[in-house]
Amino acid sequence: MWTALTTRQQRFAMGTGNVRRYPRAIAPFAAVAQPAVDAAADIVARGATPFLHVSDHNERAIDLYRRLGYEERAGLGLWKLQRPE
Repeated sequence: MWTALTTRQQRFAMGTGNVRRYPRAIAPFAAVAQPAVDAAADIVARGATPFLHVSDHNERAIDLYRRLGYEERAGLGLWKLQRPE
């Protein structure tokens, strides 16, 4: 997500520095340059809820996020698309 917000689609991004997002009409996503407590605090200060995306299979990351206080709120279907050979 951070790459999209800072490269080809950056003209649609809102924010500066380490926290950026798309307008709600485009996508309900925000991203931080580097995961850090102060970045999450900045998101909360703006009145939003910080969240993370993680694969169901990434058990180490899920365990870390839970220890940091994150809770699972919703599932998100992810698809990997690739061109036929």
